[in-house]
Amino acid sequence: MLARLRSLPRAIVLLAITSFSADVATEMLYPVLPLFLTEELHAPRSAVGIVEGVAEATQNLVQAASGWLADRTGRSKPIAIAGYALAALAKPTIGLATAWPGVLASRFADRFGTGLRSAPRDALIAGSVEERRRGLAFGLEGIGDNLGAVVGPLIAAGLLYLLQVPLRSVFFLAFVPAAIAVALVSTVPDPRPAGPARRGRPPLPAPSPPPHPVPLPTLGARSRPLRMPNRFTAASTLSILRPARINGLLATWIKRALSAGSLTMILVRSPSEASSLSATSRTRNATSGSVGSTSRSCSSSSSSSSRNFWLISTTLVP
Repeated sequence: MLARLRSLPRAIVLLAITSFSADVATEMLYPVLPLFLTEELHAPRSAVGIVEGVAEATQNLVQAASGWLADRTGRSKPIAIAGYALAALAKPTIGLATAWPGVLASRFADRFGTGLRSAPRDALIAGSVEERRRGLAFGLEGIGDNLGAVVGPLIAAGLLYLLQVPLRSVFFLAFVPAAIAVALVSTVPDPRPAGPARRGRPPLPAPSPPPHPVPLPTLGARSRPLRMPNRFTAASTLSILRPARINGLLATWIKRALSAGSLTMILVRSPSEASSLSATSRTRNATSGSVGSTSRSCSSSSSSSSRNFWLISTTLVP
C-alpha cells in the first residue's frame, strides 16, 4: 500500500497535504467558536445553532454550484484557489468580531469558500491521475482530510490549556495553516484545458452505470443506506456542556473521544473510500462524472457531519 501511495503523482500528494492544512485550520475553530460566542461575546446559546446552521447550509448549497461552474468554465484550479483563499481570510475576521452577527458573517464567508473549493479540488484530483488509480488518489486525500480533523482540535486545546493563548488569538493563528493550504494548491497544475479550447470538442458521453452494482447495507426495508460519517465534529459540544463550569477531567475525556473518533475515520473510511472509488472509476469518464459524483459525496459527508454534531450534542447534554 505504501509503495502504491508513493507512486501517485506529485499533484495528488500536494492536494492531500492541502486538505490536511485546510482541515487543521477549520477544526481549530470548532471547539473554540462556541466558547467565543457564549463566553467572550455573551451571545445566547441559540446564536451558536444559528451560526453553525447557516454555515453548514451555505457549504452544502455552494459546493453543488461550484461543481457546475468548474465544468462550465473548464478551469478547476482558479475556483479552488478562490475557495481556499476566501476561507483563509474569513478565519481571522472571526476574532475581530464584537457581536455574534459579525461571527455569523465571517462563518458564512468561511463556509462559502469551503463549498466553493470542494468540487473543483476533487476535479483536480480526478484529472491528475489515470482512471485506474483514481480511487487510491481520493483515499490519500481522505487520509489528509481526516488527519487534519484529529490535529486541529488538539492544536487548539494545546494553545488554550498549555500555552494559555487568549481565545481571540486562536482565530488569528488558524490563518497560518489556511494560508499554507492556499500556497500549496497554487502549485498544483491544472490538468483541464481552458473553457474556449473545449468549445469545439464533441460532448462527452454520459457515464455508464457499474455492471454489477453492490447495494449498500440498510437498517430496514425503508431505511436509508448507511453512510460512513466524514469526521467526528467537535462543533459546539463544549459550549452545550457548560464550558465555564465543566469538570476538567470530563472535558479531557471528551476531547480524547472526539480525536479518537476522527482517527478511527482515517483507518476505516479512507481505505473503504479508495476501494469503492476504484471500482466505480473503471466505468466512469474521467471528467464528466468526477465533479458530479464527488459533489454528491461531499454533500452527504457534510450532512453526516452535521447529524453527528447534533447526535453528540443531544447525547451529552445533562
